[in-house]
Amino acid sequence: NPASDAVRVACPESVHYEVLNALGQTATQGQWPAGTHVIDVTSWPATTYTMRLTPLRDGATTRTTRFAVQRQ
Repeated sequence: NPASDAVRVACPESVHYEVLNALGQTATQGQWPAGTHVIDVTSWPATTYTMRLTPLRDGATTRTTRFAVQRQ
């Protein structure tokens, strides 16, 4: 489902996150501890975004997912 105000992300462990817009530009990035986090997308343009979650432990695999922001 497209997001219009927030995206919720569940992280089972501490991660570095990066969200890229459709042009490959970084929309936001940072680090999160394990838990559920919310990204406020109310001011973001409508498009498809790619999120990369890289666990902070050595040798961990980066997870990539996509989500859409939709405006009405």
